[in-house]
Amino acid sequence: MTFPDIQREYTDLRHKALAELRSGLRGRSVRYNDLTLRDGHQSLFATRMTGGQIARVVDDIARCGFYDMEVWGGATLDVCLRYLDENPFERLGLITAAAKGHSFTRALCRGVNLFGYAPYPADIIRDFSLAALERGLDIMRIFDALNDPDNLKIPVMSVKEGGGKVDAAVSYTTGPIFTVDYWTAIFKIYEDLGADMISVKDMAGLATPQAAWELIPALKRTLTVPLHWHSHCTPGYGHITALLAMILGIDCIDTCFMPFAGGSSHPSVELLHFFAGRLGVDDGMDTTNFEKIDSELRVIRTELREFDMFRQHIPPPFRVTPKLERIADDVFIAVALGDLNLATILMQKIEADMGFPPPDERVRDAQVPGGMLSNMISQLETFGMIDRLNDVLEEIPVVREACGYVPLVTPTSQIVGVQAVNNVKFGRWQNNIADYVRLVRGEFGRTPVDIDPDFREKITGSKVKVRYDPSNFDYALPTPGDFSADELYPDREHELCYYLFPKVAGGENGFLARRTRERREIVRDQERLDHLARLREDAQFKLSSKNPRVATLSPDESASLHELLTSEVLGAEIDVEQ
Repeated sequence: MTFPDIQREYTDLRHKALAELRSGLRGRSVRYNDLTLRDGHQSLFATRMTGGQIARVVDDIARCGFYDMEVWGGATLDVCLRYLDENPFERLGLITAAAKGHSFTRALCRGVNLFGYAPYPADIIRDFSLAALERGLDIMRIFDALNDPDNLKIPVMSVKEGGGKVDAAVSYTTGPIFTVDYWTAIFKIYEDLGADMISVKDMAGLATPQAAWELIPALKRTLTVPLHWHSHCTPGYGHITALLAMILGIDCIDTCFMPFAGGSSHPSVELLHFFAGRLGVDDGMDTTNFEKIDSELRVIRTELREFDMFRQHIPPPFRVTPKLERIADDVFIAVALGDLNLATILMQKIEADMGFPPPDERVRDAQVPGGMLSNMISQLETFGMIDRLNDVLEEIPVVREACGYVPLVTPTSQIVGVQAVNNVKFGRWQNNIADYVRLVRGEFGRTPVDIDPDFREKITGSKVKVRYDPSNFDYALPTPGDFSADELYPDREHELCYYLFPKVAGGENGFLARRTRERREIVRDQERLDHLARLREDAQFKLSSKNPRVATLSPDESASLHELLTSEVLGAEIDVEQ
């Protein structure tokens, strides 16, 4: 066979394989969720996107055809109060108003913990959920770090009471106990809680192509509600698992626009839309505003440069090239042939050509989230122990297994990571942090595997499992300085800001006090303006023909009076207390 014959046969086989794959996907559809305005900038820019920056793009994003837009929750509330001096509830209201009628809006919360590290009482959870829904929120994505269904029951009921939809998210992780059967059982329990949709929340991007290939079909067979796929690109699997999810019939995929995609963020919606079009999958997207959104997000990314962890790897605007088309087809063929390793290599070639950050091999090898790894490195550098990093990475599985194989997601990732560092520094179980003790005691809830009672006694002093009791929650609303309760807490939203973040919102220099001073200044400014208005009105009367005394004044007297009154109104210091 001559070389031209081999080329023709190869081309024919390619066309046949692609045709078979596309034929199998005929009639298939998929939707996307946009995370640009929440998890996108949280993953890349420390959640520093301001409400003003969001306002510049939210209208256009809402009109692109996304199923929902994740716009709130996670770290955004804390950062709004701590760094941006913004009321998070006001921000939510502005976003939902822009998206209404075009896209659902979604927030993320950590079950009964909401955004903290301990469970809240049922009334706080309920009031928070209702306040968010009253601001126009449509969907609450609720997850628990331990995948304990009991930690979702109250939040789910609260959202349902307010007429919202529940996206129950299962925290994906790796380990010897986490089989497909384990996952299908947990997902079914979550569905039975009353979820309107279920999400695979792969917060570290650790789900390999093979894991996704096995898991998604099993979940689709088990569940009756829509299934969503959430992953990150950190270890290099984000785009390939998203493509596989599309091929395997997932209902929705979490994405970001290209300037906010890749790295520790999410797959690019532009690239996934290109894949869908090439495969004949209907994604319902309207790309009219894509170029405009891309351009504005690049300006915003420049404005956030000081927080940009991947400023050396910013992908240029998306562009379809013959090379991209050829490699994409190669990816599809590799998938059709069942060679997922080859498909992954080819996908990472696409990512490199498009300028995305390279895979973080440390995260992939250590099987821990990127944020957890960076925190441990920082802690080791502080202790002068960076040379012990490998020892700490080897200790993580020990710490994790002992506390019930908890998924590594906030807050458990930080707890396990710090405890592993302490074990290496001080000796195993010689210096146990308070949160690890609480986790082992059972305060956070039921762990995936029951903790050995003897180990619980070693760490906590008792074999007895004790769940956290929120009944002694401190409902007091302090009034520091000369502030009154009515000033600091004019409505339930302000009270919730304090309950969720007392150290940030409370105190004489906290968010609530700063806002109260601003309101006081607005009142004082208005009183000054009202006083000036009254003086001007009085001056105009004194100089008008309606004032009988004006007619008796000489021209010089009238001029002097005019000068005096003008000086009084425009130049004199006004004492509003008079």
